[in-house]
Amino acid sequence: MRRMLKEIERLAGLTANLVALVLTLTLLADLAIGARYAVDLTYGISNLTEVPTINYIPVYVFAQPIYVPLPYSISLTQLATLFIALYAALLTMALFTKHPITDLKRILSGYTSNDAIETMKIMSITLLAIILIESVQTRVGIPTGELESPNEYIRYVSALVAPLIEEIGFRATIIGFIAIAIYLSRRETGPRLIEIIKILWRPISISNYGSGGAAVSILYIVMTGTAIFFGAAHYFSGGGWDIGKISTASIAGITLGYLYIRHGFHSAVIGHSFFNVYLLSMYYIEQQGGILSVIVDGIYTMVLGLSAIYLLYILVASINILSRPK
Repeated sequence: MRRMLKEIERLAGLTANLVALVLTLTLLADLAIGARYAVDLTYGISNLTEVPTINYIPVYVFAQPIYVPLPYSISLTQLATLFIALYAALLTMALFTKHPITDLKRILSGYTSNDAIETMKIMSITLLAIILIESVQTRVGIPTGELESPNEYIRYVSALVAPLIEEIGFRATIIGFIAIAIYLSRRETGPRLIEIIKILWRPISISNYGSGGAAVSILYIVMTGTAIFFGAAHYFSGGGWDIGKISTASIAGITLGYLYIRHGFHSAVIGHSFFNVYLLSMYYIEQQGGILSVIVDGIYTMVLGLSAIYLLYILVASINILSRPK
């Protein structure tokens, strides 16, 4: 029985890793070509005669918006191009950081610590949880609302910009700064800049510099608090969101906080862009119809299938751990 459970765990882990790898590559492709369909479609829907320009970029610091002026005005298309290139770079970094060859072997064995693949697996479960929560809330009359925007083009660009600026404001400048404060308070010798950067990028790194489980537990407590704040901020900031958004955004905030702590800032941004960019672009691509619609439906099915497979892996792995002889 125990041997069978171990084999089920290995096969579930292997399948989840391979599906997550394929979906990660579709996310990279979505950033490369999906944006074209998104921009073309939103531009057409909005009936724009010219591309709007901006002369500032909003940045969140400690969850507070700060508007950074630009030296000259840029078009929304230029801004979108910049962010798409940035997300593609972060996703590539997540795929090839640490030891890519070793991680590839772990994928085939059913285990992996690859940041991009772990991000895709975690976000698939998050999506399933949000779908279920929204379904229950709708049945009992709790509306979630929808992001309001002057036109579809601005809606798309706003969704594109949000992952980076919100992860800075709700994760890096709160969880990350607290991690640095803990590091500085427990550092017996002078602080090192490289260690501060590593902790800010991946807060779990604090355990490598003399801070044990208690420090990590504090970070998870802060993560939960910021997630609830993240959910409430969506509702109270207006923009079309209703009361039901608090629960779904809070769930997303917990998983994004976990990704930030365990897998790094790049993983949190990629996870956030999974909702804002990946799924939204897939929706726009699906509107093209034909074979593209079939491909998108297949990808949606793979995402939900990944969540089921990964949940099976977690369940069987937990049973195996609990059944180990003490």
